[in-house]
Amino acid sequence: MIKLSKNREKYLLEQYFKTKNKKHIPASISQFGCRDSDITDEDLFFITQYVTRIDRLAIGGSFVTEEGLQYLKKLQYVEYMDLKSMPLNDDNLDCILHLKDLEYLYIKFTGVSPKGISKILESLPNLKTLISQIPENESHYIEIWQKQYPEIELVISI
Repeated sequence: MIKLSKNREKYLLEQYFKTKNKKHIPASISQFGCRDSDITDEDLFFITQYVTRIDRLAIGGSFVTEEGLQYLKKLQYVEYMDLKSMPLNDDNLDCILHLKDLEYLYIKFTGVSPKGISKILESLPNLKTLISQIPENESHYIEIWQKQYPEIELVISI
């Protein structure tokens, strides 16, 4: 668990919410982050202490670690999620599988295997687009997924 100093908390309040008072932090925001930003575990910890709904979450290519991904469990709603190059793998997928409203998921350059992708497809009923990659020797999964989930746009690189 991260313990923020008062100065760091003050900085994050002003950085993300343009306020000095925690009471002015909304429970819902339209967007947090952008790809290849300098977002850290500390930032994600801070945001998820107050915000439970983020329409568009983009932390792909950031400095968030495997430990930091666990803070995503605190979110109740995310519609769009970019986790490109994050330390996401089959063992820590639980940090996103509770997000039943998730429609768009970008997980290229992560450690998620075809088994993990299957679990994602089974667990996220509102998913419309999944972007990922799998090893060439496991490309037969793509045809299986396309038959099982014809309503989902699968952009799977091999």
